[in-house]
Amino acid sequence: MTECFPDVPKDAIFDAVEEADGDFNKAFDIIMTTYSGDAQQSDETSDEPDVEDPSFKISSLAEAFPHIDVEIISKTLLDCDNDSEKAIESLLNHDIIVEFEQKLELEEINKNQNSNRTWVQVNERIYHISELLHVELNVAKSYYHKNGGNIVQALVDIIYNLRNEEKRAKEQLKPKTTNNIPYGGRVQNHSTSSKPVYKGRRKRRNSEANQEYVYNENSPEVSELASLIYDDPHLVNINWEFNQEALVFFKGNVTNVIALDLFIVEHNGVKETYQNESKTISINNNNNNRITTPIKPPSFKFTQVLPKPTSTVLRSPSIEDDLTSQQIALQRVQLRKCREINKLDLHGFHVKNARDTTAKALRDWWQDELKAREASGRAAYSAKAREVEPFIVVTGKGLHSEGGVSKVRASIKKWMKNSEFYALEEEARFVVIGLKS
Repeated sequence: MTECFPDVPKDAIFDAVEEADGDFNKAFDIIMTTYSGDAQQSDETSDEPDVEDPSFKISSLAEAFPHIDVEIISKTLLDCDNDSEKAIESLLNHDIIVEFEQKLELEEINKNQNSNRTWVQVNERIYHISELLHVELNVAKSYYHKNGGNIVQALVDIIYNLRNEEKRAKEQLKPKTTNNIPYGGRVQNHSTSSKPVYKGRRKRRNSEANQEYVYNENSPEVSELASLIYDDPHLVNINWEFNQEALVFFKGNVTNVIALDLFIVEHNGVKETYQNESKTISINNNNNNRITTPIKPPSFKFTQVLPKPTSTVLRSPSIEDDLTSQQIALQRVQLRKCREINKLDLHGFHVKNARDTTAKALRDWWQDELKAREASGRAAYSAKAREVEPFIVVTGKGLHSEGGVSKVRASIKKWMKNSEFYALEEEARFVVIGLKS
């Protein structure tokens, strides 16, 4: 302060700093006001300010650079030997440097945020592949990266190729058979050689667990799958060969196949299901004879229940659209599936459909609890479910959302809060354990 105001007594500077509670800017204003008044009284005849006075230069620079602290301006002026022009140039450079540093800092923040957001999205997609196809996370991750981060291509690749790759891997691990000589014995005829201990029960159990599903076009599940697909003008565009492979992959579970088809349609990935149209299949002609024909889109193989849309370009519906046939099919599939696994997956649902489906699933779940209580003879009131497992509602973490905010999750959270059900909120899901007491 004494360097800024060499003509002001030190006692006056001390009093100003004390009055301003140590605030440099306030003390500067106090001294400027007092000094300007004294200067006016001492020299009333002169209206012209002393442009060489450091306080005048500081005041002028402070007006020119209001966003820079007065202390920085004062120090800059002193470093420039009270040369105003040099001080202005230095302060301009200071502005440029600060702006550049702020820009770099902002870019780094955005880069980190984008990197974190991308990492979360990748993990979310890998997790959803695992959930949708019931495969290990490492398998889902491998196929996801193999297909360049395209989730639909990864799903299709797994359906077409995973089983064959697993078969080849098992064949390579299978030991070669040799004629071994029993330990401690002599060479014998095969008919009299030592027999291994028979483990028939374990062998039968393993063979049943590993038994593959064999596709049969006359089976009830194929008929059911065809009926569901050809009732929907969107699902009918999916390659029928892909549906066959998916049915084998899921061991005849039609619900899982439809859930996969709906996900593919929702993500505009129908064309990805046509990987190899040069293959041929055998079908029955009118004379009940087997003929071979190239694989074509499903509309060439079956009579459609509904007319095929004129445009094969499928639009991903907005999240607030009314229920479509696709959403109705998704609701029907998930309601049937959740009765089997006690879990409702809302991926691909529109907001209104997600709320309605959740409400219906939870009402059915609680009715099952009440029926089980009556059957067990323990019908006493309890807000917590005793006879059935907690019900899980999977909402995801924003993969099907706008701006990183899951509208479906927010809607379900609000619905849960106002409903009669008591739910625990967890990452990407809600766990319903009973009613609110």
